[in-house]
Amino acid sequence: MSPPNQDDVNMSEVDRRFQCFIERAEPAGLYDSVLEQMKALPNALSNIEYIGTKNHPPDLFKADDWAKNTVFRDGPDKDAVEFRAALIGEIAEPVFGTIVCAQGNHYDGRDGEPFKPVDDKSKVKDVLVLRVPTHCNVDLVNLFDNQTALLQDIENSEIANDEAHGWSPNFKSCLKSARQDIDSKDLIVITTQKKYAIKVPAVAGAPKLVTTPKQVQRVKRKRDDEPSVDDTPNPDAGASVAAQDPGIKLPSDDDIKLGAFYDPRVLEDYGGPYFEHLNAKLLQLDIRDAENKLVPPWRQYAALRPGSFVLALVTIHIFTFKDPGFDRNRDRKNVQLSAHTIRVLDESDNPVEIRKRPIPRTMNDAPTASSSGPSTPGKSSTGGLSSFVFTPRSSPKKDGPSGSGSGGELHGPDNKKKRGGRK
Repeated sequence: MSPPNQDDVNMSEVDRRFQCFIERAEPAGLYDSVLEQMKALPNALSNIEYIGTKNHPPDLFKADDWAKNTVFRDGPDKDAVEFRAALIGEIAEPVFGTIVCAQGNHYDGRDGEPFKPVDDKSKVKDVLVLRVPTHCNVDLVNLFDNQTALLQDIENSEIANDEAHGWSPNFKSCLKSARQDIDSKDLIVITTQKKYAIKVPAVAGAPKLVTTPKQVQRVKRKRDDEPSVDDTPNPDAGASVAAQDPGIKLPSDDDIKLGAFYDPRVLEDYGGPYFEHLNAKLLQLDIRDAENKLVPPWRQYAALRPGSFVLALVTIHIFTFKDPGFDRNRDRKNVQLSAHTIRVLDESDNPVEIRKRPIPRTMNDAPTASSSGPSTPGKSSTGGLSSFVFTPRSSPKKDGPSGSGSGGELHGPDNKKKRGGRK
């Protein structure tokens, strides 16, 4: 057995938690690599326009889907596909709204209402709140801020259009502020695809899954030359489940495939009266590690912990919810960034939170805090990440089963139409 590294022995636990940020910021390191490639990526959220400028026409075009909700496409034609935008960020702590657990963002009802368990009809998703990467340089800060600027353009235009028609629905943004005293819009909220689905026998022609003009001022972009829980590590969440219930066996590596179905009990916090699944299974989403290998759900608690640096491919949606009593003042609009692919560029060194099974409100006064399957690729905006190559840091991860790698590439459909970068 090799003797321990003396630097690791002398390093405090706090120092270890910050080590990943220091290594990412090294010259020609991960941050620099990501910055240069994001600048050149045609469908990077920081490079595209919605309102447009004299030298850069709009890249996004508003349209309605089959349910009359708003989507954004890559062209004005009716046959244009949804625009898939690439964005980067560091996962923030649960206190800012990040939710990665068995019950996800499930709404179990208000106080005084009957408890609503997670069942086969529930649309359960995880929520990642992304912030500016820690210890990054001003250029990467500006890139992140330009991501939020594009999203503000969309939301400001939507609000102005509604007000021009005498309508002011309650508006839920995909942007948040890390500080209550400053409306800085410095956090981006993205959601995963649905965690649970029902597997249907393959039949020819049958689906594989059952799942349930007012002028607006453009938000100013930043230029590169402008100044500008529990401390116990939990290396593998699935292992603790197998230990608790000997009848649950983790799938083999050969069984980990995109779209695969798993027994939900592989999650350490799944079970009890909060869940009433009959046929729904846990679904393998397109979440990958630094080596482009799929991260199964029981390892995602480590991969998607606060401090992890991620790249995501998202579509933008605005959902409208009309008040059942036809009170227009009670109508709601929610902006949602739906992540179709998430790539963990570098895992955090923070300890992995040990999750516990949620308790229904009827059994505990305080609730526990904590689109369908893969879409068909479209045209230009659906890809653009196939050439994204980076070198992960070489230091070992203490808690992450994904580990470090020698290099990676985020695979996806090739980009068929080039877009100009921001001038």
